[in-house]
Amino acid sequence: HLGFDALSPTVARSLLGDEPLIGVSTHAPDEVDQAALEGADYVHLAPIFAPKSKAATRDALGLDALRDASRHGIPVIAQGGIDESNTQAVLQAGAAGVAVTGAILMSDDPGEQTARLRAALDEGI
Repeated sequence: HLGFDALSPTVARSLLGDEPLIGVSTHAPDEVDQAALEGADYVHLAPIFAPKSKAATRDALGLDALRDASRHGIPVIAQGGIDESNTQAVLQAGAAGVAVTGAILMSDDPGEQTARLRAALDEGI
C-alpha cells in the first residue's frame, strides 16, 4: 500500500511485477482516477467523515465524493469517521469496504464494537 508521498503505482508495479496488489492512499476523487490510470488495484479514500481517533487535518469528503470516487473503475476502501451507524450508507455510496480505527479503538468495548461493525457490514453486503 502506497502512501500519498510514496512512489507511483507505475514504479511500484515495475519493481514488483504484475502479481502483487497495489493500493494507494487518496484524499479526493480525482486522485482515485489518477491511481487507477497508474495501475493501482485499489485505493483507500479518506476522510469520508470527521475522524474519531484524531483531530481532523482536512475537511471530510462526504458521501457524494465517495460516490464520485467509486465510479472510477477501481475498488475504494473508505475510512474516516465510519462506524456501525453509517457503514451501510458508505457501502451504498459505492465503497468496496471500510477501514476503521477510531470506532474500535475509542470504544469502551472494542470487541463488541467490532462485532457491531461486522454485523453492519454483513447487512450491507
